[in-house]
Amino acid sequence: GDDDGEEVVPPFVSTALAIRQQSETIAMCHGVQLLEIVLSERHKAEKALRTGGIKKEALKRGVLTTRAMQMLFLIQQRFGAGENPAVGGEMRDGGPESFAPYIRTFPSSVCLPICWTRNELAVLTGCISGLTVLQEVAAHTLQLSEDLRALIDGGILEDDLFGGGTLVTWDRWVWACSCIMSRTFPASCYGGEGDVAEEVGVMIPFLDMLNHERENRNITWEVGGSGDNDDDDDDDGGDDEVVPHAIVDKKVRKGNQVYTDYGVKSNQSMILTYGFAMMSNNFDKLAIGWGLMDAVGGVPKPENYCDPEGKKEEKLNDDEEKGETNEAMETDDKDENIDDTPFLVYESSDVSAVNSWWSHDRFTLLKKEALLEKIIDQLRVGKKLSARAGNDGVYDPILLTVAVIATMPPKRVADAMAKHNNKTESSNNHDEENGVADTSITLSPRHQRVLRRFLLFYFTR
Repeated sequence: GDDDGEEVVPPFVSTALAIRQQSETIAMCHGVQLLEIVLSERHKAEKALRTGGIKKEALKRGVLTTRAMQMLFLIQQRFGAGENPAVGGEMRDGGPESFAPYIRTFPSSVCLPICWTRNELAVLTGCISGLTVLQEVAAHTLQLSEDLRALIDGGILEDDLFGGGTLVTWDRWVWACSCIMSRTFPASCYGGEGDVAEEVGVMIPFLDMLNHERENRNITWEVGGSGDNDDDDDDDGGDDEVVPHAIVDKKVRKGNQVYTDYGVKSNQSMILTYGFAMMSNNFDKLAIGWGLMDAVGGVPKPENYCDPEGKKEEKLNDDEEKGETNEAMETDDKDENIDDTPFLVYESSDVSAVNSWWSHDRFTLLKKEALLEKIIDQLRVGKKLSARAGNDGVYDPILLTVAVIATMPPKRVADAMAKHNNKTESSNNHDEENGVADTSITLSPRHQRVLRRFLLFYFTR
């Protein structure tokens, strides 16, 4: 600012941090609420553009994100008056007077979810996998709206550089954001250093036109260093500028498309960042939901579920029966031909069945083992726990934890809680052999089979 402190140049805050903070404020919102947030924020921003916002105050510290001025720059260069709108200020190293010829090669629309219509976003409200995408869209929309309204209230958009307030519209604002999200490379690709440089990134003409193919990519990106430049025009003998190289490392037939590799990304990341998903993506991860009603014992198998194990019910062999007679069986099931059917766990919408199965002891045990007390408490009021499952068969351990507790026979739950309570009541209650209190949960052979059957049912559903 100046000596009087009247004009303050606002520092930029991390875009990633701002988005994360926005995500935390909407973490417990369901699909319809998230859609309402997106539409409401769009309306607020468009209204501010029409009315000119609050008159007028200097931009406060920590309001604008690092990408806000990038977006303004893209809009000014793309839609500004004249054939090649000039770049304000002096460009270092003899840079171009205008970037408009490059920026005008960008597509006029980008199919990222932040650009989707109301009806398109509404499709995401009905499923857990869509909910996580919608949460990201809502978080980005909240921040986009805040950034734009801050610029309006600060009078920045009334400058002649931005057409006296007519150059920026909500559609153009979102377009600029989608271009930055989908076309920006990490600054390290071009030798940039520092947290801000890495977050802001760089745009590289021509290379940002290449499509993604992990298996068929024929471009390798290498960041050169001192002495890596083939040009010998430097006379000063100083350090060479970092010169990146896009190397074609496979033969490409004339007329064929050249591909690059965007990196290891899930389909959700691909959709949010680039606007597309891939078939048979080995790195795909899906958000799936689990609620108390998804695991209830003592209820019949759903009529529309075809149990792959149904025709070969697993029997208890002699060894298993001997090992479980005094430990796992809550009934006197010494008959070796008894199967696991009475112990199987399915989904149920019967409130009384859910409350009966999810007793106080079972719920307390779940909170103890899951170590996510706040999230687990939300299950009681009908919310669902969201966790990731990968296309490679690996899934979030929290799913296994809740499944283990959900499939425990009631007697096992009572025994586990008794061990836990004994440990709490007396610190002198130690395991005779190990000398420490033993409150770990062990899975009997039957429990393991029931757990496996439940996971098969759950993932099938």
